[in-house]
Amino acid sequence: VDLSADVDFEALAGAARAAGAHVCGPTTQSAFLQRMGLLARADALLAAAPDGAARDGIIEGVRRLVDPAQMGSVYKVAAFMPPGATAVMGFEDA
Repeated sequence: VDLSADVDFEALAGAARAAGAHVCGPTTQSAFLQRMGLLARADALLAAAPDGAARDGIIEGVRRLVDPAQMGSVYKVAAFMPPGATAVMGFEDA
């Protein structure tokens, strides 16, 4: 199910910070997924893929998720945590 929504991350992050929350991001879906190890996982899947069609599907799926011309820069990710929390995985460089 696609739960996509237009989110005003600047306003949401501002409100969260004003309430004392620790905010990570927003960052692009591409950057977040790559920090989470998407490319290493794709390499493992490619190494185990039984044929060209499976490999092509993996490559196309990764491209769709991270390519800036597709979903990579259109979709954003943010994390909202309690005060005093530290950065979470996927936001190390965000």
